Amino acid sequence: MASAGSDQVAEVPTQGRRLAIRSPSHDQGDGYRKKRFSLPVLPLRDTVVYPGVAVPISAGRTGTIEAVQQALEGDRRLFAVAQRDNQEEADPQILYAVGTVVRVIQTHRVRGGIQLLAAPWHT
Repeated sequence: MASAGSDQVAEVPTQGRRLAIRSPSHDQGDGYRKKRFSLPVLPLRDTVVYPGVAVPISAGRTGTIEAVQQALEGDRRLFAVAQRDNQEEADPQILYAVGTVVRVIQTHRVRGGIQLLAAPWHT
């Protein structure tokens, strides 16, 4: 397991660029709710999202744009995680295990991609 911000725990990313998340709960003996949910993964190059800080993000890769679209069609949440290497294709082996669950606040389509403003999501 890897930490996903201060109030979420995330499993290692799987193929398909989605991630299973468990949220803490004070009423369970093990500290976690039994319900899990999955989020699209937002791989970040040369960017880190810290809890409590909104950040502008440029998305231009096909997989990243698809992840943003999935988030916009749902509850607007993504798992933002930095890449170890600045590679075009972000496979799970180059992603750090720790990231932040963010909510897309605003989007703007631009030539070659999408600009978004994301802020950490709180339960």
